[in-house]
Amino acid sequence: SFFLLRDRLKFLAPPEPVSTGTFHIYPNPAVDGITLDLGYTPSSTTQLLVVDMSGRSVLHTDTKHAVTSIDIHGLAQGLYAVQAIDEATGAVATGRFMVARKE
Repeated sequence: SFFLLRDRLKFLAPPEPVSTGTFHIYPNPAVDGITLDLGYTPSSTTQLLVVDMSGRSVLHTDTKHAVTSIDIHGLAQGLYAVQAIDEATGAVATGRFMVARKE
């Protein structure tokens, strides 16, 4: 039956990352750097991926700390998203920040 096949496909599919929500990013808007507060100390490495609004990856770093600073000097003015991916659990948290350059 259809339901039996669907359940088997779910079982065979790789597990999807668990979304844990968001984290704190400050200051926001930012000029030279941002600080990310994950709200917990990761048990292993957490990947931090910054992407622009077109989906292009513009920065990548790893951390093992609850609070991490990232230099955003090289980013153009605009809106960006950050994904924090816990390598041990597969949990994914997301956040957004704005780069505002003084004219």
